[in-house]
Amino acid sequence: MTPAMLAQLHETQGDNGATVMRHTPNLPAMPTGFLIYAGSAPIEVVRDVVIGRDPDARALTGRPQATVLRVPSPAVEISRSHCAVMTTAPGIWSLMDLGSANGTILRHPDGTRDEVPPMLTMALSDGDRIDLGEGVTVEFRLR
Repeated sequence: MTPAMLAQLHETQGDNGATVMRHTPNLPAMPTGFLIYAGSAPIEVVRDVVIGRDPDARALTGRPQATVLRVPSPAVEISRSHCAVMTTAPGIWSLMDLGSANGTILRHPDGTRDEVPPMLTMALSDGDRIDLGEGVTVEFRLR
């Protein structure tokens, strides 16, 4: 047996009390969430990400310090800390509008859109686009 095959075996007790080696099937890998914004490298969402024109890494009270994604806002329509993307459970990501002045729109790949209520989370799916205003969008992708 190869080392990889051995790693997939585990011991269990048989009906008669004997030790039995059983094969553990490969489980699919947990997807990874990324934020994609034109002109910057993709940001892996391993912790909260605060998005805005001058985002504060401590904008989410009671949570660890966040990664920040700064976006341009020449007309100052995008709030300093506009919205946040966070992992709400393993393999589940959510978007929260942080009480922005002009709101956040979540555009889905099927063409539908949702206004994100302030300070409430909304689940993200692969291909969703976060519209912050002024033509600024951030895409959420799973890999």
